Amino acid sequence: MTRDFSRSPNRRVLAALLAAVVGVGLCGCSKSGPKDWEVNGYLDTVTGYKFYTDKDVFAEKSPVHPDDRFVQVLVFIYPRGNSVIAARDAQNLEDPQTHKTPVSVRYPTEAELKAWGAVKATRQEVCN
Repeated sequence: MTRDFSRSPNRRVLAALLAAVVGVGLCGCSKSGPKDWEVNGYLDTVTGYKFYTDKDVFAEKSPVHPDDRFVQVLVFIYPRGNSVIAARDAQNLEDPQTHKTPVSVRYPTEAELKAWGAVKATRQEVCN
């Protein structure tokens, strides 16, 4: 004797669960990228010049120095919620008050970069 499981309630439940899991997995997809990623921030390691570009512009050179010695910057966040903007590969980023290391990292916003002293650079200024 064979059973036809195509009409089984268990199969329908399994199909509904699978659809829900796939749906939840797709909810976070966005063509615009992460919502907190507005711009790209940089620090010229030769001159100390701080600059940023639009989200879709990735610098190939510093706008004030023809060299490519610059680094991307990120926001490093400490346990108490305070933060610092520093080079992506910064070492020994210890909170001066608590002596703790950062617990998370994210891209800076345009407002944060402006407050840090960065100036907006155009595609023509930073691309070869």
